[in-house]
Amino acid sequence: MPTAAGHRGPLNVSIEEKWRAPPRLFDLPALQKTCGQRWSWTADKTLLVAQELYDGDGKKLITYPRAEARYLSENQISDVPAIVAALTRLRGFTQLEIAPPVIPRGKSGHFCDRALEGVSHHAIVPNVNVLDDLETRLARLSEDEKRLFALLCRSYLAAVMPDYEYRQTVVTMSVPVPENAAAEFRAVGRIPLRLGWKAVYQAIDPDVEAEAEQTLPSLSDGETAILSEPRVEAKRTQPPPRYNEGTLVDAMQNAWRFVEDAALRERLKEAKGIGTPATRAEIIKGLKRQNLLAADGKLVLPTPAGLQLFELLRGAAPALVDPGTTALWEMHLDEVVTGRADFRAVIDGIAAVALELINALLGRSSGMVDLTLSTPGLRSGRRRPGRGAGSPTKGSKPVRGHRGTKAGQARPTRKHVAPATRVSEEADKPRPTAPTAKMVAYAQSLARGKKVTPPKGYERDFKACRRFLTSTGGRTN
Repeated sequence: MPTAAGHRGPLNVSIEEKWRAPPRLFDLPALQKTCGQRWSWTADKTLLVAQELYDGDGKKLITYPRAEARYLSENQISDVPAIVAALTRLRGFTQLEIAPPVIPRGKSGHFCDRALEGVSHHAIVPNVNVLDDLETRLARLSEDEKRLFALLCRSYLAAVMPDYEYRQTVVTMSVPVPENAAAEFRAVGRIPLRLGWKAVYQAIDPDVEAEAEQTLPSLSDGETAILSEPRVEAKRTQPPPRYNEGTLVDAMQNAWRFVEDAALRERLKEAKGIGTPATRAEIIKGLKRQNLLAADGKLVLPTPAGLQLFELLRGAAPALVDPGTTALWEMHLDEVVTGRADFRAVIDGIAAVALELINALLGRSSGMVDLTLSTPGLRSGRRRPGRGAGSPTKGSKPVRGHRGTKAGQARPTRKHVAPATRVSEEADKPRPTAPTAKMVAYAQSLARGKKVTPPKGYERDFKACRRFLTSTGGRTN
């Protein structure tokens, strides 16, 4: 920038003393996210290592790992001195001075009973009951277990240490340019005043937590300076980053961010998203097992089969890919809890919607994803239409179906992705779909109990079997 080079003018200097509170303690999703980012651990690996620290033979070093809150109860304040004393005797923490510990209460702190209302498990922290023989237990740990335990120890110690304090200097200079009235050049520098909780991270892993703080010379407001070596940097916006397993778990927990309706956003936020801390890792494993997600280094990506299935769902049953649907069903269940709705009516309503969605998928599956119902043994080994040249290659994994909640609801037992350009002529011909073996057995049981005769061919025709179950009042329990 030739116009700016060598410009002489006054500086605007602002100096503030600021502070930063310690990070929150870990719940399971936050732990999975951190381990994924730092060590490329999968969500399942993080849970398995944490579970071993919790109930492994001779270990039991941490509290319950499937935690759903990042707070501790106020009655755990009495444990702080003992835990701090034990941890600061461990190598890597001995140089820390935490006397006395800081006890931040309330939702802005770490000890808060109100924040734990309706929550089953508090944050994950070292177990106060095993401090007497801590060294012996640590000797039994694997390298991964030691790494995770150290992370949880530093999180606890940081939570009871003082804030990080620093002095921030912001310097600006206004430079006239032909195209605009003025352009502002800016520089920011920070000087640590008190490390506080950051000392625990720098003591153990300085490379991870150290910040590249720019230092500035002593400056005063209004001081004249010369602008040297100005430069223009060409930049471009970046798309949102791909998910790793840790950030995917975080997105599942905070699925409300992807919902536009304000009421549904709030309800999904209260429900803490999709799944629970105990099930999210298993959901990801299931998607991998069904060939819908695949690992790509540190990242997880949708497979071609996953993308095809998503497009089918989005076109035929968009509610299934809308996180707001979870919020709606949570609201219906709230009505049951508060006595405003009968639980049978709510369950039947959800089951009816599920059946409609399945039927919509069956009607749209031709040429993309085969969602045809089948029960082994009912077709006498006949070749299914659509198989052959366009069928999955050997070794490909089937996409699992979903269980129904009503006796008349279908359960897809196997489905496979077939290229849209290789569909046999028979795939478009209507054909009766067989009910599941459980539906047939249930229909037979109802027929015996009510002393009625099922319709002809009910064991081969899903619709006929469903009509019979509906007419006889069949329902799953």
